[in-house]
Amino acid sequence: RSFSRWVSLSSAKTETKKKLAGVKAACRDLGSKGSRVPFGRSSDFRALQPRSPVVRDEAFATMEGKFVSCIGDEDTVTGFILSGCGHRTAASTNFLVVKSDTELPEIEEAFKQFTEREDIAIVLINQFIANEIRHLINDYEKTIPTLLEIPSKDQPYDPEQDNIMQRINLMTGGA
Repeated sequence: RSFSRWVSLSSAKTETKKKLAGVKAACRDLGSKGSRVPFGRSSDFRALQPRSPVVRDEAFATMEGKFVSCIGDEDTVTGFILSGCGHRTAASTNFLVVKSDTELPEIEEAFKQFTEREDIAIVLINQFIANEIRHLINDYEKTIPTLLEIPSKDQPYDPEQDNIMQRINLMTGGA
């Protein structure tokens, strides 16, 4: 009985190691591309899909080499940077850390810059920060860069306030 339990645990451990090796390989691949994340089709609010090396399409070509930007609290942006998606040049960055003393015009300016840059494919923003600049988000209609509201560790996510979720509900006939 204890031998069969050991075998079961051993096989689970082996599976976990295989999955971890796959994740490490994927992270190495992302890191070797200079933190630039390739994306697939994003029109009609479809889920973004990984770019297939076999498929060559204009939609894929336009997204290759684009960055993901982030406007968020310190913990969110730190995780974002540690994942390898942060990008800093002498002229600009692709992230903004919002603290309690960050002025609203600074957040608005970062949002405008990120949504106007040609090298950004996705703008991640904590929902509680998005609520502060809701007037800009409601006016934003472009597909690329795609705007995604995400929860923070201190603030819960409310799908009722998320424009993307509201649009998805309208498209799928939801309430």
